[in-house]
Amino acid sequence: MTKETAVQEFNWWVNNHINDLLDGTLGYDEFKQRMEASFVEFKAMEKEQILDAYREGRTDQHSGIEKFHNRSSAIYYNQTFGL
Repeated sequence: MTKETAVQEFNWWVNNHINDLLDGTLGYDEFKQRMEASFVEFKAMEKEQILDAYREGRTDQHSGIEKFHNRSSAIYYNQTFGL
């Protein structure tokens, strides 16, 4: 079984809950509020997935480029995504 990315899970969430909006089970404001809260959660999940992937697959210490040596996953993430 493969893990889904945060983007895939957010896509599933939107598709699953859009039906509630369309059939009137869920009002627009409530849908928007839930979607925004879920987006924050999925964004945090994505960050963790990126950090984990960096830790697991890091090869830059072998690159010969000194600025990459001992660079942590958090520094990589912040430099790459500016967050």
